[in-house]
Amino acid sequence: MVVPVALTWTEYDSRGMASRMKQFFVRGNVEYELCAEGGQYVIKRTERKNGHVVVMETARGYRRDTEDVWKSIASG
Repeated sequence: MVVPVALTWTEYDSRGMASRMKQFFVRGNVEYELCAEGGQYVIKRTERKNGHVVVMETARGYRRDTEDVWKSIASG
């Protein structure tokens, strides 16, 4: 069972590294990506609304921890 977590979303910071998308899904007008960047994992949230694109991030860190958050987001 996946336990919901409280998330803090901040402006996405690429930190100058290549981002490798591992998983992806769309909910409404919001895209979610699980990415690997420079030895860390990060979840990106992209919202397109009225011609504006806003990219936020959460759960940057170790693979296992970030994947746990990913499962929580994807499940609901």
